[in-house]
Amino acid sequence: MRMLIGAALLLMVSGCGSSPQVTAATTAAAIKAAVPQVQQVVALNGRNDPNHLLGRNNGYVAGAVMKDSRIVKCNGRGFGSTCGAMIEQWPTANDAKVRMDYIVRLEKSMPILGSEYDTLRGDLLLRVDGHLSPTQAAVYRAAFLS
Repeated sequence: MRMLIGAALLLMVSGCGSSPQVTAATTAAAIKAAVPQVQQVVALNGRNDPNHLLGRNNGYVAGAVMKDSRIVKCNGRGFGSTCGAMIEQWPTANDAKVRMDYIVRLEKSMPILGSEYDTLRGDLLLRVDGHLSPTQAAVYRAAFLS
């Protein structure tokens, strides 16, 4: 009985010091704090999801769009990574990699679609619009990976 109580106490104590959960929303907020040009973070939901993948089979579980002040025609170009950057949160890290590989293949096979800078971190995929320069995209990447 004492071992059971001790194990339960150890689990409770170790849970108290755990770090906050990393999500698309918390990561987007951290990027907003590090990238002054991010004017607004918009959490994705069933109505504003530009890819219609949120919560669907083979889709992401959460997402957030970061509106960048250097992308002046965000609304005219659609909503999503074209507004500056987007984070997609996938069920697994492998799912996020499969999505990134798919996007890269599309860009290579159909350059007319445009370009973007993609970075993985676990189950999160950061997609930065290709209208930003490599230097500007690197600031997003650094904030995402920190």
